Formats: sequence, C-alpha cells, structure tokens
Amino acid sequence: MAINVTSTNNNSILGGTRAVVRTSSGIPYVVILNDLPLTFPPDNKIQTWKGNAVTPTSFTEQDTANRPDVNGAVEVEGVSVAIDSSDVIHIVYYDVDNMRVYYSTFNTATDAYVVIDELALSTTSATNFHLSIAIDSNDKPHVAY
Repeated sequence: MAINVTSTNNNSILGGTRAVVRTSSGIPYVVILNDLPLTFPPDNKIQTWKGNAVTPTSFTEQDTANRPDVNGAVEVEGVSVAIDSSDVIHIVYYDVDNMRVYYSTFNTATDAYVVIDELALSTTSATNFHLSIAIDSNDKPHVAY
C-alpha cells in the first residue's frame, strides 16, 4: 500500500523533490523541498515528514516552526539526504538564485532541526546543478556536486 506524502495535504507535490530514509528502528522519514511555482505559492522550505509506524498509514510534518528556508530564496534545486548511525538526517540543497549549497540536520530522536541553513559552499554556476550526500562509517557527511 502506498501512502502519499504531500506538503499541501492534497496527495501531490507538484514540482517538488523528496527523499526517503528510515531510522534504525525502521520509522520512515520523508524530506521534501516544495520549491517550484507549480505549487504556488512556493514556500522554499525543507519539510520533514515522519511515518506513524514501520509500515505507516499516515505521516506528520515535524518541527514546522524551524523548517530551513534557504534564506528566502526564490528557487531551489533538489534535495539530497542521508541518515547516520545516530539517526540524524543530513540534508543538502542548492539555492539557484544565490548559487550556494546549504546543509541542515534533523535529529529523529527529538524530531527537531539542529543545524538550519548552514552555508556549505558558494558556486560560480547554477547550470545543470545536481548534488548528493553520503555518510561514512565515522558519521561524517560527504557532499558531491
């Protein structure tokens, strides 16, 4: 059975990107970037949704007051996530307007963002920009772009 996860609660996330991870206990988290004008108005915020069980029947957005917002950017490209051995979700995303990569973390033990909108690096071009993140055996994040 598929459970739709949406930022607008209407079973769609037009133009948005999403990534899914599971904690060590199997609880799924979906990280969504709702950024394109198709979901007008775009809120340019990272949203983290938690499943209510290992086999979820619903999802609830977590820590809505502290959602990373890419400092008010108009357009953001993609989101990539990885989860470490302490069940902390590491999130990277790209701000097209300011040509910057941002990094945030979300602690699944407290269901709260820990690092919000930390600037990871500036770039010189926004053409065909893609990024990814991985966590090594020492829980260190590595970002490729």
